[in-house]
Amino acid sequence: MAKVIKQYSFKALMLLEYLSVILYIMSFTLVPFIAVLGISLRVIKKKEQTRTYRKPQTELEEIMGF
Repeated sequence: MAKVIKQYSFKALMLLEYLSVILYIMSFTLVPFIAVLGISLRVIKKKEQTRTYRKPQTELEEIMGF
C-alpha cells in the first residue's frame, strides 16, 4: 500500500513540477506579450480620439505633411 501511495505521490510531484515550469516560461513570454498588446491598443485608441487636423501654417509643413 505504501509503495502505491509513494508511486502516485511521485507522479503527482512530477506533474506539478512540469506545470510550474510551463507557468514560469509563460510568465516571461505570454504575459509581457499580452501587456504590450494591451498598451499598444490603448495608445492607438487614444490617438484616434485625440487626432485633430489643422491647416499647414508654412510651406515646409505642407511639404512634410504636418
